[in-house]
Amino acid sequence: VEDEGALAKMYAMALADNFKTLVVDTIEDALEAIEENNIDVVVADYHLSDGTGRTLAMTLESDLRRLPIPFILITGDNSRELQRQMLEIGVEVALQKPVSNADLEDHIRLALRRSERRRASHFRHFGAASGRLLSQNIPLEVGNFEIGMQTVVADLGSGDAMLYLPGVGRDRIILMDVMGH
Repeated sequence: VEDEGALAKMYAMALADNFKTLVVDTIEDALEAIEENNIDVVVADYHLSDGTGRTLAMTLESDLRRLPIPFILITGDNSRELQRQMLEIGVEVALQKPVSNADLEDHIRLALRRSERRRASHFRHFGAASGRLLSQNIPLEVGNFEIGMQTVVADLGSGDAMLYLPGVGRDRIILMDVMGH
């Protein structure tokens, strides 16, 4: 996200050999592009024609419809306070202009690796927590039926689950295909 056309083209050309790039010049266009595309990382200038990179970063950070997108800020402002504020709101790194192509590419790769590790950790936690929640109260018998069950959390993204809901005069067993295959 860069509103200076020549600089935006330079960044895109520098990254084109190793990354697919999508260049926009406003916060509004960036939000639209993120909504319409699978974006793995955002690289944005701080001063944009319709606001700041901070505004964009905070908007993305507060969007609960998607997992967080790693955000790299590029700025001509060398203020330590600005850098600290950006890190506090979740920006991966605030790079000082001029940014070398090698440094930008290196920071993008690091941001992507950290993001992958965080997402994998969150998914593992969710899978383990779901497994405990869904399987801890399954009885051995319901009415005249014996229940046989095996519980294994292999990985998020696969499997079936069973939820037991005891009730007055009747019990419910809910079988779920977690991924809907």
